[in-house]
Amino acid sequence: MTVTPRRSWRFDGLLREAVRNVTTPGSRIRVALLAAVLLGPCLALFHALEWSRLDSQVARLEQQGWTTIIVTGNGADGEPAPVDGASCARQTSVSGTVLAATASEATFVQFAEYGGRSLPVVNLGVDPSLLPSAASISQDTSPIAGAIPIWIGSRLALQLHDLTTLTPSGSTTRYHIVGTVPDALRAAGFDENVVVPTPILATSSAARCLVRVIPSAMPAALTHVQAAVATNGVTATAQPVIRLADAHPYETYLGRVSRLLTVGAGVGFAMLIFALTRSRSSEIGLYRVVGTTALQMGILLGLELSLIHAAWVASATIAAVLITRFIDQPVLASVGYQYAAAAAGHLLSMLIVTHTATRRVDGLLKDR
Repeated sequence: MTVTPRRSWRFDGLLREAVRNVTTPGSRIRVALLAAVLLGPCLALFHALEWSRLDSQVARLEQQGWTTIIVTGNGADGEPAPVDGASCARQTSVSGTVLAATASEATFVQFAEYGGRSLPVVNLGVDPSLLPSAASISQDTSPIAGAIPIWIGSRLALQLHDLTTLTPSGSTTRYHIVGTVPDALRAAGFDENVVVPTPILATSSAARCLVRVIPSAMPAALTHVQAAVATNGVTATAQPVIRLADAHPYETYLGRVSRLLTVGAGVGFAMLIFALTRSRSSEIGLYRVVGTTALQMGILLGLELSLIHAAWVASATIAAVLITRFIDQPVLASVGYQYAAAAAGHLLSMLIVTHTATRRVDGLLKDR
């Protein structure tokens, strides 16, 4: 390592020296630069493979699961209009259909507080065929006297664990959890709500018609439902919704340890910087001997780190763009994790090099 003898440095001189240090073949800190250039693309490729595997899992579940067609009515003026309940009920005769039921618009009741969260409680009129049993909606037969039976979304149930009752703050109302929201209503967007089910006549008009069919019956069932439910001047629009397992693959991924790989990479990279900086103690001591102050040494080491982490961010971004462009995997969002890891690693590395830059010269020269 050649140290430029100089008693005073200008910033541009420190920058040129930093560039020279990280790019000179044989330089120890150059190892960190090469690691950074490789780390970004490797993490981006890892996330691409993870997303590809998740997409495959979702596709497999879609083939194994059901499809819920959500039919809503639109009148001639474009305003929402009720869907005919009798026409909805007749859809059970369509090949591949396993359920056809009506449901009203949800009416907000109040919030129930639990664990610092405000859980929305909604009242929902539903076709009796969606109800597991009469006891589920009968306050008199509720296992807890005076409590109103409710459903909770399956995702919400995972968070509430073994909770059996909810009592809104400032209210005397008590809600007793009797089960989770039925599959058809989960697809309709009630999987994270507290639902108070109220039975309605199966043949009465309602805000939506829910038709569950097997995937192989689509899109023929969709076409048939759209034509059959459109009655009395109401134009029905159908929205097919895939019903997956309670634990969605993407949600499962968010709870996996491998998702923290990028964080671990940032910490590991900081440890690499620590080892390389310790191995350069004598080199840093020589800088100090020839007149470089501790502040200037800290700035020089900081510039080296900035160049290295900038190379990490740049390589990750380029790799993510190329993967998104040619492999069609949405990994650009995951690059944000790399940005955060690089920033955190940079701050941690700065603490390390600042400590080294301010050490006594004789101590630095002894670390050979």
